Amino acid sequence: MFKLLKLQDPTLVGSLRSVCPLLLSTRRMGSYEQRPPAGPSSVSAAQQAPGPLYAETPVHQSPILSESLAKAPDDHVFWKQKSLSRLFTIGHGGSEEQLENDVRAHIVEEAIRVLRSNDYGHYTVPAQGLYPFQWNWDSALVSAGWAVFDEARAWRELEFLFSGQWEDGMVPSIVFHKPSDTYFPGPEIWGTPERPSKSTGISQPPVAALSVRFLYEHAEHRKVAEEKMESLFPKLLAWHRWWYKARDPKNKGVVAILHPWESGMDNSPAWDDSMQFPVDDIPPYCRCDLNHVNASMRPTKETYDHYLTLLYRFKAANFYDPDKLYWISPFRVTDLCVNSILFRANRDLSWIAQKLGKQDAVDEINQWLAKGFEAFSHLWDEDAGLFKCEDQITGKLADAPISAAFLPFCRCSIQGAGS
Repeated sequence: MFKLLKLQDPTLVGSLRSVCPLLLSTRRMGSYEQRPPAGPSSVSAAQQAPGPLYAETPVHQSPILSESLAKAPDDHVFWKQKSLSRLFTIGHGGSEEQLENDVRAHIVEEAIRVLRSNDYGHYTVPAQGLYPFQWNWDSALVSAGWAVFDEARAWRELEFLFSGQWEDGMVPSIVFHKPSDTYFPGPEIWGTPERPSKSTGISQPPVAALSVRFLYEHAEHRKVAEEKMESLFPKLLAWHRWWYKARDPKNKGVVAILHPWESGMDNSPAWDDSMQFPVDDIPPYCRCDLNHVNASMRPTKETYDHYLTLLYRFKAANFYDPDKLYWISPFRVTDLCVNSILFRANRDLSWIAQKLGKQDAVDEINQWLAKGFEAFSHLWDEDAGLFKCEDQITGKLADAPISAAFLPFCRCSIQGAGS
């Protein structure tokens, strides 16, 4: 899973495994939520230049939280006092003295060091040089790491991610907060050289609702956390609605990804058959990733030609018009990972909605869950004994078995046995 975060440094990968209890916890699942905000704008962002809905809204840090954490002990002391037992004792027991000597403690401290070194103030870059911007699901996961020792910074990570949200509700896969010449394709490719885009025109797995619930449940400052959660809620709901409107126009109950980059698993073998569409006559390009990583670890040029064919076709469709992309994309896949994360995120979003007393939203999200639960059954390969991704254009299940094959089993815990 951590390889999917695009973190090439094995130290960082191991470190985040320690500071992201979000991925390791088996906490209870709860109910559903929320009242829709005003709803998508009648004029989509795709009909304008690509840009965020909340980009001009400044991110404010709560004075209560700022003052409290300004007086907190240093990182080393703070995380040991507040977080060590939570990290290492779930289901194990064990005294605080034993935990102090746990051999994993140095990994957490190294993780803190890496997060601090990759911190750009309001967001965390996945890797210096190779990935110099804010990536969507990376930030959602990393916020759980920040929460271990810097609660205010954890909320700021999510708030800044949603500063890039589009008017139609989409949260892009990458937000280009600052210029960088070390990544391709950058803002001038997603937009134009004359008017660079503020973000990509596609999304990524919707992890953020899981993170918001996690931050709230583990908050030292519960009142502030509730305010943050309530502020982020309409943005989360708008994003989930976008997935169903823009990526499930046939109302199947499961959404499609239209680009491998939307999956977070860019060159998965599950896409091999679906990526056989003809490549367009795309402009010449120079990749930056090969300046940082050995070519043997990266997608091939042929694969990149397919990636860019999709990008240029989407941009030509009235700048990523969400009402058009589903129908024009030659790559349209029901991805197990994205749909399983969306299902889990819906459960947490419903839980948040209940906490906030938004029953209309709870009812809406529960409908997504019920329909999604049934739709997963069509992704089951009886012969292989696994769930598989599906090409929505051909109706064929992917040949490749992938680790995400186990993720749909999470849905059984709210529907009971037998699925």
